[in-house]
Amino acid sequence: MNRTRGFLFWLSILLLSTSAAAEPPSVLRREVNQTFEERYGFKYERPEPEDKTLENVLRGTSILVKATLLIIFLTTAWRMRALQKSRQLPEVGHEPAAIDALTTISSGYSYPATAGWFIAGAVVTAPFSGSLFMLAENAELGEVFFVGMLIPSFTWVVQMTASAICMPSQLRRIYWGELGRVCLLGSVALLPAAIINLCWTHAPLWVSGVNVLISVAIMGAALYRRTTRHGIAPGWPISWLFTITVNMDLFMWASRRWW
Repeated sequence: MNRTRGFLFWLSILLLSTSAAAEPPSVLRREVNQTFEERYGFKYERPEPEDKTLENVLRGTSILVKATLLIIFLTTAWRMRALQKSRQLPEVGHEPAAIDALTTISSGYSYPATAGWFIAGAVVTAPFSGSLFMLAENAELGEVFFVGMLIPSFTWVVQMTASAICMPSQLRRIYWGELGRVCLLGSVALLPAAIINLCWTHAPLWVSGVNVLISVAIMGAALYRRTTRHGIAPGWPISWLFTITVNMDLFMWASRRWW
């Protein structure tokens, strides 16, 4: 039953990400221009941004990572299914290693402690989100800061919701605790770009983009290492990587008119 609910959940996320990318900004701009021309009698063309390097790099990376993760996720699911049949293992999340881990470390993964990790991550993320205002040409500080703080929470909300549906309560508490720790780690990894953006008058946009990719790589590696040692199935950190690529798509869409 947990497998079925988990499959339906991730299928809905995949459909959501596909539909979000169905109409790129260029298509939407053509529709807006057509409406403007019909109403006012002349055509308005919004100037295109001169430098699309960061957008193209992030979009290409997002597509490549999602395709790779989809292959890995399906391969892992097939191998886990074959392994369970051959060894008659219990459901994913109830392996002996996971049960042993629960008896030894679950007391250090309370819900208040997890909330503290996420709050600390949000506080450390704030300088980076605010520093993006120094790069934005067509946005106010309030908008940049709000979007920069709200959209990154998508990854954590999706992962916590999925684990609440598919994981047993004790194992879920461990996974949430690791998500909180990784969130803070990734926020700290963004500080170099925040410092550069605040101290450099015309900081290149690609610096922030590269720093985000490095932060994602650090978080992904740390989450995989920390969760698998607790007996949590590798599919969970893999699904986290897929979720954060969707997150990057959402941020690019929300900030497409800033630069």
